[in-house]
Parts: sequence; C-alpha cells; structure tokens
Amino acid sequence: MSANTQTNTIVATQEKKEKKPTLSAKYSKFLVFGYGFVKSLESQGVISAEGVETAFAELKLMSSVEEQTQLYESFLAQSKETSKVMRKFVALRNKPPKAPKAPRAKKTAKKSESSDADEKKPRAKKTSRVENDSENDLVSQIVTAANTVDTAPGKSKEEKEAEKVAAKAAKEAEKVAAKEAKEAEKVAAKEAKEAEKVAAKAAKEAEKVAAKAAKAASKKNTKAVEAPTQVEETEEEEEIHTQEIVIGGKSYLLDEENNVYSVDTHEQIGTFNAENQTISAHL
Repeated sequence: MSANTQTNTIVATQEKKEKKPTLSAKYSKFLVFGYGFVKSLESQGVISAEGVETAFAELKLMSSVEEQTQLYESFLAQSKETSKVMRKFVALRNKPPKAPKAPRAKKTAKKSESSDADEKKPRAKKTSRVENDSENDLVSQIVTAANTVDTAPGKSKEEKEAEKVAAKAAKEAEKVAAKEAKEAEKVAAKEAKEAEKVAAKAAKEAEKVAAKAAKAASKKNTKAVEAPTQVEETEEEEEIHTQEIVIGGKSYLLDEENNVYSVDTHEQIGTFNAENQTISAHL
C-alpha cells in the first residue's frame, strides 16, 4: 500500500460525523401524539396559527433531545396527581344538574268579621316523643303534624290539601314501621329458636358424655370390689390336705382323692392307683 492511500484512509476515518442523540421511543410517541393532536385542532379551526405555534413550543417540538426528555419525564412524574384531578373534573361534568325547586304556594288568610280579627288564632300544642330509631322519630313527627288540626274556621284550600297529604303520609309511615317491626320480631324469634336448638344439642351431648363417664367409673369400682373376693375363693379352693407317700422308692404328696403331687413344686403329677401301686399321668 502506497503512502497516499494510507493518508486518504486516515483522513476518511477522521471525517466521520458523530451520531446525534435521538429521543427514546417511549417519549417519541408522546411527541408524535401531541403534534397530530395540535394539527387536528388547527384543521377544525379550533385554534389559530398563533395557537399552533404556541402549542408546538410547549411540546418542545423544535427543542433539543435533552429538553424534550426533561418535559416528558416531568409529565410522567406528575401523571398520578394529574389523573386524580382529571377524574374529579370528568365526574363533575357528568354529574346531572339539580332539578329546580317547585315554588311554594302562597298562603292566603281570610279576615275575620269578629271584633277579635287582629288577635292571633290559638294553635294546638305539638306533642313529640323520642324513639331510639330515627325512622320511628320521623313517623312520630309526621303523625304529630297530621294530628295538629286548626279548629278555627276559614281554612284555605291549600291548608286543607296539606293536611290531607300529611295524614296520608303518616298512615303510610305507620304501615311501614309496623311491617318492619314485625319482620324484626320474626328474625329475633328465629334466632332464639336456633339458639335453643344449639343449647339443647350441647346439653344432650354433655349428658351422654357424663353417662359414659359414670358407667366407666361404675365398672371400674365393681372390678375393684370383686377382685379380692375372687382371690379369696381361689385361695380357699387351693387349700388341699395331703400326706406324704413313697411310691417306687420316691416321695410324693397324696390327697384324699388319690391325686399325686410333687414334693418340691406341689404341682399335680397324676393319679395314684392303689391296686397296681402306680401313678397314671395327669391329663
């Protein structure tokens, strides 16, 4: 290889450009989405040309890779809080509007022709009672309102209608309360019955165990009492009267029934035959 060729190779190697850094694929998706979304809004006429340039600047479309990376890393770090705020915003937007309240009926009062027209009409005293259940308290209030009747003449039509509605509501509330009380009584009775069954079963099992233990103890005591009697009877049966006898030049023990026993071990050997003077083996 000539000197010129070597020089050209070195120069070509030195002139290679360094590879520019690129945005990661994960962040590149965000950038592409932002660009497409802004262009879509521009085509629909939602934002102006100035708005498009501002949006591109916020997306760091023309910025360096470092600035773009920093933007999307900051976005991901705040995504959790942003998601909470977004869900609340959507929930508020989707919440149905409140229905407008119906206007209250104006009360009309009729003037009394009597001399006591300016005096206030006496009202019946309201009675109230306190119950443990909030629903029963509500029923009590409705019933009290229904029973508070104005005895003075000249009631308006609206007042009469209100009394009818209150009376009807009180009646319905009483029915509901009575039904719920009845259901509660049924549930309590059922639970009490189940508890009685469980208690009866437990008591029966305890009786069986106690009877079994008593029976075992009784058997043990009976055996303990009978054991000495059996020993005594055995001892009495083993008391045999014998006398020493010589048969064939050897000493033996002989009882009244001619049973022959060993002098040493006292075990029965056989039966003595007086005629032959021999001992037959014991079976």
